[in-house]
Amino acid sequence: MESSAGLPKTKNFGGKALAFELARGSSQQIRPVSIPGPAVVSPCAAWPLTKDGERAGQITSADWPPDFQTNVAIGMVGAGR
Repeated sequence: MESSAGLPKTKNFGGKALAFELARGSSQQIRPVSIPGPAVVSPCAAWPLTKDGERAGQITSADWPPDFQTNVAIGMVGAGR
């Protein structure tokens, strides 16, 4: 059986990986981040995110929306950070 794209259909694509992730818990989380100061320029590459001087994750997008009057970002951090 083929998909509409001509590729073989598979049942439960990624099911084993998802079951493993659910069983052990996620190692990372997506978190909102507020960055004080003047408007930032969106990163071209990931910015390191640190906590207590140690790398805790990374910022992958940031912007200064006028509605919030602060820089906002999306960060990927290690679970439990």
